Amino acid sequence: MRLEPFRSTEIVPGVHMIDGAATERCFLIEGSRRWLLIDSLTGCGDLAAWIKTRWQLEDEPELVNTHGHMDHTGGNYDFRACAMHPADQPMFTELLELDADAPDPRLGYLRSSEGRPEFRGRVTAADLVPPRPMPVRPLADGDIFDLGRRRFEAVLVPGHTRGSLTFYDRENRLLLTGDALNRNTLLSLPHSTSIARYRLSLLALRERVAPDARLLSSHDPQLYGTDLIDEGIELCGLILAGRDDQVETEFMGRSFRYARAHRGLVRLDGGTVNIAYDPANIHDRDDV
Repeated sequence: MRLEPFRSTEIVPGVHMIDGAATERCFLIEGSRRWLLIDSLTGCGDLAAWIKTRWQLEDEPELVNTHGHMDHTGGNYDFRACAMHPADQPMFTELLELDADAPDPRLGYLRSSEGRPEFRGRVTAADLVPPRPMPVRPLADGDIFDLGRRRFEAVLVPGHTRGSLTFYDRENRLLLTGDALNRNTLLSLPHSTSIARYRLSLLALRERVAPDARLLSSHDPQLYGTDLIDEGIELCGLILAGRDDQVETEFMGRSFRYARAHRGLVRLDGGTVNIAYDPANIHDRDDV
């Protein structure tokens, strides 16, 4: 039997935050007609079975993904189908293309410093849901999920990845951002957009959410206000102007910069959002 590392917290009525074996989180949304699951964690344990038992559901919730990284899609294989933006689907299918004797990168992630200490040394390959081909439905900006009692809209925010989606409950003014915006916003990855493109994404996002909306990301349990979006826009502007702190960083063989000086991902100037970026991917080609 696989480990069951899951624990849940009801953030607001009908919205449950589920922690996995690492620092990743997904969100289960109650509806009167159907339930929605946003992301599936890294794949340690049987999330689908745990949800059905925990909430006594007759059927599994509909699964959608904020983006294609394995700590958000690694548990997809326990479900019948999933949905994500087409730009991120190749990242999801990479796991299926590994050689049979290649190590599962999900296991390395769960055993790394990202893992929760109580599980870091206990997770084995047998605890991971095996990858398999599965139906993947394309999601687009503006797609609506009417669950009854709650209605979420997919909002595309290219940056962390080109297909990063956030999910917005307009009536209750709640925005689930995935990895699109948080205190450790990573734009230093191969699938990330330029800083210039990300700034446009944040400007568009600010226009689509209510000023008093609350934001919740996948790696931080704290609810924030929309000033988080303004912080991100400001940081992008500083990076574009060359006036950020340009903190040189190396991690797992990758060199990049942080826009603001920090200690343990806590900004020294008291701000919240930080952006990690590749200095070669600041401007779009037609901007230079």
